[in-house]
Amino acid sequence: MRPYMRITKLCAATALVLIGAFPIELQRKTGAIEGFVVDQWGPVAAASLTARNLISGTTVHGKSDSQGHYRLDGLHAGTYSIWVEAVGHDSIWVMRVQVERGLDAQQDMFIRKRFGGVSSLDRRVGPPCRQCYSPAHLNLTNDRRQG
Repeated sequence: MRPYMRITKLCAATALVLIGAFPIELQRKTGAIEGFVVDQWGPVAAASLTARNLISGTTVHGKSDSQGHYRLDGLHAGTYSIWVEAVGHDSIWVMRVQVERGLDAQQDMFIRKRFGGVSSLDRRVGPPCRQCYSPAHLNLTNDRRQG
């Protein structure tokens, strides 16, 4: 066999392996949301995150690690809202994060450290109820939480 034929076959075999491996990643039925939770001074460890699918209402929970990194796996394609809270910090609600099948959505979170006050986590206020997804109820709920 001629040397250039051997190289051609080797290149073709390598290309087939690489092309065949790519669709496997896209065949995942779920996606993920990942990112970092930070405050004014850097990463926030042990922040609690709850992602809720806006259509089905299913939830996935997670926590940030010591570098503030979090990853919420096993999310079906769709739109999610994320509730983030940490002791000594104001809680935040990210209303719309789009997850696509087989892909990871990147969403970094900034939460503000509280001084001299009590955060919503300290008062044991949980994520918003199903009704809170309407804009009218969102304003009423936020006013009630701040009061």
